[in-house]
Amino acid sequence: GLQNTFANYISQYDVGELTAGTDDPDLDKVDNFTEYALGGDPTVNDAASLKAVGELAIQGEDDVFAFTYNRRIGATALGLTYAVKGKTDLTAPTWSTTGITDEVEVTTLNDEFEAVTATTPMDTDKKFLHLEITD
Repeated sequence: GLQNTFANYISQYDVGELTAGTDDPDLDKVDNFTEYALGGDPTVNDAASLKAVGELAIQGEDDVFAFTYNRRIGATALGLTYAVKGKTDLTAPTWSTTGITDEVEVTTLNDEFEAVTATTPMDTDKKFLHLEITD
């Protein structure tokens, strides 16, 4: 089959000249690259369905926060890196993977995507997480 690179992905949609990774033809505040990485459609306002899901969970004896996101199967071969990062203070300058365990669970969703769950201990009053995707 055709390797689903960003170029192949974006060519499947009628987005006119808005084919760059940073473009947002559907105006849903999710750029084309992120739509590609998470399984979105750049012609439909589908931002809500692309959000990572967070929930409190119990892992063994410990309370954890579980953060689940979509990842392209074969991401590494496609040059994609997904990293869940966090911090305890939004004014802190950098996000870090410290204290976050990625790939606690990986579940195949379809031929192209898998759901990946990362966890972090509930050991502070507040913690902020986000997903960074790079190529």
